Amino acid sequence: QEQCSNIAKYAHAQEVVITLSVSDGAFNMRIMDDGVGTDLSKLTEGVGLRNFVNRLKVHGGKVNIDSSPGKGFAVEIEMPLV
Repeated sequence: QEQCSNIAKYAHAQEVVITLSVSDGAFNMRIMDDGVGTDLSKLTEGVGLRNFVNRLKVHGGKVNIDSSPGKGFAVEIEMPLV
């Protein structure tokens, strides 16, 4: 929900792809857009992103963010199934 909100507010994306899967005892989700992207070295951890990452950590999850200016934004999460 947080990432979809960020896409609607900031990305200026034409396409968003959300992929959900389960493998090796983990739930995996990838949210990718073709928007403006960002320089990850300048990415600030605002309240929304911080809450998102902290919620994953509490449940043993991992997050990976991939983006660059003009190349869209992708967030991948992996959370163990209980």
